[in-house]
Amino acid sequence: MIETTRLIIRPLKTDDETDIQSIFDHPRFYYLDAEYAANNAAKFLRKYIELHNEDASRGTVLLALAAVLKSTNTVIGCFSLGNDHLLSRLSEYGAEVTGFLHPHFWGKKFPQEVLDTCLTAYAQKFGVKNFYGTADPTNKSSIAVMRRFGFQKAESITNPLEIKLYGSPREVYVTHL
Repeated sequence: MIETTRLIIRPLKTDDETDIQSIFDHPRFYYLDAEYAANNAAKFLRKYIELHNEDASRGTVLLALAAVLKSTNTVIGCFSLGNDHLLSRLSEYGAEVTGFLHPHFWGKKFPQEVLDTCLTAYAQKFGVKNFYGTADPTNKSSIAVMRRFGFQKAESITNPLEIKLYGSPREVYVTHL
């Protein structure tokens, strides 16, 4: 568990289902992994809780984290850090960073708070200093968040088969701590 000024960042758990479903049900919300789970929070949580692994000797490291607002004890977003690459070739860029927030919390610098804390902790614990994230090129908000954190565009995914995996075109952004 990591604490910031406004958040508690901890592993996802099944008790988070109601809060996650609230995010999924918001009309302005979209997240690819939520779509894969048919916007069903229980299914989404089962997948990520099963994938969560902090012990490199037991396999692929992936941290599946809940961002909990301290003032309400409500999960307002999820973030993952690690090596659950949809496209294995992207592993050359380092550990993948993904995440989402409830739309009510957009524009309030929560991703910055999470990334500032979690990337540094991940780098210290696992010795990884390179990270990447992907975004649909039309998702200007996600791209802006990555750029504010120092991510730079590395490539546009143009292979039709790779685009099909994501369900839309993607741009890859990278950073180094």
